[in-house]
Amino acid sequence: METCDERGRIRRPYIRTFLQRRMTLLNIDGYPVLQLIESGRTVQLDRELLRQQFPEGDAP
Repeated sequence: METCDERGRIRRPYIRTFLQRRMTLLNIDGYPVLQLIESGRTVQLDRELLRQQFPEGDAP
């Protein structure tokens, strides 16, 4: 079963699963870095919180 179309875009039925997996990775300790708003129709990325949770240059 293909989850992407010929252009590499995620097919509509798989978008919610794709986003939920990204939310699991990014929303550490319940901080809403990535969230669905407006009844799940809009994705919101909190860039400042993303920078706080994942600061650049801290990797070994």
